[in-house]
This record gives sequence, C-alpha cells and structure tokens, in this order.
Amino acid sequence: MSIKVMIPASSMIDIKNTTLLLDSPQSCSRCDQLPADFFESHRLKFRAGYQKTHIFGKKYKVENNYTLKIRVCETCYQADYLTNPEMLDRDATTQGRIAKFHSIAWTLGGLLAAAGFLLLTPIIPDTPALKPFKDLWQAPVAVGVLVLFLTWLSQRKQQSLILHALDSAGKDIRSYSRAEVRTPILADENDLSAVALEIKFDNEVWAMETAAIHHWLTEKITSSDQTVSFMQN
Repeated sequence: MSIKVMIPASSMIDIKNTTLLLDSPQSCSRCDQLPADFFESHRLKFRAGYQKTHIFGKKYKVENNYTLKIRVCETCYQADYLTNPEMLDRDATTQGRIAKFHSIAWTLGGLLAAAGFLLLTPIIPDTPALKPFKDLWQAPVAVGVLVLFLTWLSQRKQQSLILHALDSAGKDIRSYSRAEVRTPILADENDLSAVALEIKFDNEVWAMETAAIHHWLTEKITSSDQTVSFMQN
C-alpha cells in the first residue's frame, strides 16, 4: 500500500529558489535503514494565479522554483545515480561531483557538435573571412562527438562500479523506488489551503510520521485504487 502526502500552499507560498527539506524521521524514507544522511532531489515549480491576458506562453502571478529533498540512505542514494544521475549534479557528495562533471561534459560536447553543424548552414555567411572556418566544420563536430562518447563511457563505468558494489553487498535496489511527485497549478494564489504539492511514498510509516510533524493531509492509496483521506494532528 502507498500513501500520498498533500502539502498545502501555506507551506509553499514563500518558497523561492530554495529547498523544501523532508528530513524527519531520521531513517531512510524508502527502506527505513539507518544512517540516512543523503537526500533524494526533485526540482519543482510552485505556480499559482494563471494570467489569461498573457500573450506569449503561460504566465502566473506566482511562479517559484524550488528543490524538494527527501531523506534517504546511502544505498538508495547510489541507486538514484543509476537511474537519475542528472538529479545529483548539485549535491556536495562524491556521486554529485561526478554527476556535475558529466553534466558539464554532456553540455560541452553538444555545443561543440552543434557549432560544427552551424558552420554548414547559411546562418554563417560564406564570406572570404569566414570561409576557412566553414571549411573546418568537421573539426568541432568530431571533437564534440568524441567528448559525448567519452562522457557516456565514463558514466557507464561509474554506474557499473556502483552496481557491482551494491550487488556484492547484497543490496536489492529494485525493491525501493523514488517518491512520485505532482505539483498542481493553483487557480487562486490566495487560497492557502489548496494542495500545492503531492508526494507519493511506498513507505507508509515514514510518510505518516513526516506528515504528522508538519500537520499535512495524507491519503492512503489501496490496491483497489480507492483512497482514504485524513488529517494528521
């Protein structure tokens, strides 16, 4: 059975470019293991008050970026590197630094390859001054592809090392999954009771305890897809 924690706008309205930290209880939010000194990350947006008069794109009266961090153990954190390495690139951990290096390398390789192909287009005029550069379009493409390939190899090697270490320790990373999150767009930014963030946990006990700490509404999700809602006091 899973459980959904529903966080109201009153807990989110002032959040901007910061972190919503769920660090209690002190055990892992997935497997209850101790110690649990790492955090699962989700990069989210809080949006409220849609402005219909905005012509280009969608505009909201309130639109704030934030990061949701949920306490996990080292094993579950390493499992995240195997499935979502891009979510670790801002963490001050070993895997986080490696993920950041790979993220930069992916971007650099892509830019180099794109720059080479750009030289082939009419966007770069075929003038006498620029013709030597246009004739060398293959060089940045080749370097960019090489950077992307080496980055892929490096990432696969790091993931293989982590997977081998977890398998050797008898850890089954398939048993526990990341929390599922949903960020409803609020029609009225002044309605502080509206649900601004929903988090689905497989660990029912951990979710109930963290909801009780913050007095958040919870909803049990049964196997028959029926739900039961109640407030933590």
